[in-house]
Amino acid sequence: MQRIRNAFVVLSVVAFSTAAALADMPKELKGTWILDAEATEKYVQTSPKWKDEDAKRLPMIMKRMSQVLYELKDGAMIATMWGRSQTVAVTLNKRDGKSYVFDAKVRDQTMTMTVTFVSDATITIRSSTTDDMDYFLWKRGKLPKEAGPNDKALALEAMKKAMEQATAKPAKGK
Repeated sequence: MQRIRNAFVVLSVVAFSTAAALADMPKELKGTWILDAEATEKYVQTSPKWKDEDAKRLPMIMKRMSQVLYELKDGAMIATMWGRSQTVAVTLNKRDGKSYVFDAKVRDQTMTMTVTFVSDATITIRSSTTDDMDYFLWKRGKLPKEAGPNDKALALEAMKKAMEQATAKPAKGK
């Protein structure tokens, strides 16, 4: 679950980095993808990394990630969070069954982004540089109208608390 909590950081790096390339996006991937919260909650709980105490943090993580959308279009993956978007140029490297492997360059680092259909309507988006995004499932859709700037404050508060917990020193005698 630590890796899942770090997904927001990874998403920020991917979302706010750019690269240049041109390629056609496969038709079946084109469009806007949002978090499938219900499917993700079930999926993450099947992970061997899942611990019962992770259940306390899951609602906050889901709330944060539900503010993210991906748009997949020719030559690009566009990540949008709270109205801020950034494009990562991608080139389709190969297709293997229901998986599509894209090459991308983020902050002078070459990486691959693998988009896989988990079901007819749900995909995963994975990076070769981290497994933080492995547990999120995405479906076609739009962000709800209530998603917006107020949720940014919630996410920042959640990130601050997570950072404080990560850096907190254990009490004496423990």
